[in-house]
Amino acid sequence: MQRQWAAPAHIALTALAVHGNVVYSSAGCLPFSDMEAYLAGGPVMYVLTVLSVVAVSLILYASHSLRSMRREPGPWMDRVQSSMASLGDSHGAETQAIERICFSTHSAILWLSRLASMATLLGLLGTVLGISQAFADMQVQGQAGPDVFAAGIYQALHTTIAGLMLALPFLLAHHLLKDALAVRQLDLLSQLKARER
Repeated sequence: MQRQWAAPAHIALTALAVHGNVVYSSAGCLPFSDMEAYLAGGPVMYVLTVLSVVAVSLILYASHSLRSMRREPGPWMDRVQSSMASLGDSHGAETQAIERICFSTHSAILWLSRLASMATLLGLLGTVLGISQAFADMQVQGQAGPDVFAAGIYQALHTTIAGLMLALPFLLAHHLLKDALAVRQLDLLSQLKARER
């Protein structure tokens, strides 16, 4: 099994170790800095950067809201009661009121899942663009050496890695914050029923 993967792995490492017309041994260290790796990702990497900034902002917003619900539930309870007054005596008014005041927090958490999907797809888009560029270079130069594929494969692999590295923490944050919001909503419901007694 190890021999089956040895050749493809060697080819991939050799392709990654090509910069310009110089091929470096796959046994050595790659000569690229983090900034060069980032720039090699092309425009897709810039979009992924924007997504990461948006995701961090959403995580901070949702975390702040959940912390506020736990430490200072009073203002949240007042908002729940105000929302209940507008709903009247309809069935499940308490639950509807809590969901209404938590809508913005729930929406922020939901967007984390969407951003994770977008990051994954953008990483795949970078892969397709990189491979397409590699074949275009091959057609122009009329050869299929590793130096022709290097730039395209380098871009392709780094955008894929970046997309997955962003998608995984986005999804983790989504699930953790979603569970935390459910707990806070139950706490608000319990406190609301305790007030009504």
